[in-house]
Amino acid sequence: MHDSDVSSPQTAAWPAARYDAANTGFNPDASGPTGDVGLAWRQSACTEAGSGVVVSDGRAYAGGLVVDGATGRPRWHRSLDAPGLGTPAVADGVVYVGIPSGAVLAVDAGDGRVRWRVETREVLFGDYTRAGVSGSPAVVDGVVYVATAPGDLYAIAER
Repeated sequence: MHDSDVSSPQTAAWPAARYDAANTGFNPDASGPTGDVGLAWRQSACTEAGSGVVVSDGRAYAGGLVVDGATGRPRWHRSLDAPGLGTPAVADGVVYVGIPSGAVLAVDAGDGRVRWRVETREVLFGDYTRAGVSGSPAVVDGVVYVATAPGDLYAIAER
């Protein structure tokens, strides 16, 4: 489903949940609408609707759904079989996302191919298992940082 009645110019990016690795929540190159507004587009996000959205290289990323930021037309969709995906982070052509089962995925931003998957640990509390990635990954200098529900902090880097 795709609806549009205004144009959506693409000039700035928002590649992570709070914009940058420092979580500033501020992009000096971004601005919101200042005049009359209308719907630029709408795209059904299905299970990805629970994820936050990030914008990079003219594309909007929500979980495993990637759309053209100007038109809303799907670029690719990767079924990650994980309702409740966290907000992804995008860096150097790779989408990083944590999933509720506790895995961290690196997905190619161009075609949706999974490049790697790293499992995090689960913690058992009697009959209750605590697992999952909390929030959005942060990507700095080739290292992906994630926090998990059991209370661990992970740094994932090349060997």
